[in-house]
Amino acid sequence: MSSWTITKWELKNTLHNRKFILIFFLQLVVLLMMVLFFSSFMEGIESDEGISLTPSLNQFASLDIYDPQNILIQMK
Repeated sequence: MSSWTITKWELKNTLHNRKFILIFFLQLVVLLMMVLFFSSFMEGIESDEGISLTPSLNQFASLDIYDPQNILIQMK
C-alpha cells in the first residue's frame, strides 16, 4: 500500500467519526465565543478618554544621537 492510500483511508475514517466531528465543531464554537467575548470586553474597557489596553509603540524606544558636527542630521 502506498502512503497516499493509507492517508486517504485515515482521513476518510476520521471524517466519518462522529466524536471527531463533534469535538471539532465544539472547538470552533469555543474559539468564536472567546473572540466575541474578548472583543466586547475590550470595547467595554476602552473609553473615549484615550485609555487603551491594546499595545502601543508610542515612545517604545527613543534613540538620541549626539552629532555636534551635523554629519548625520542635516538641519535645513
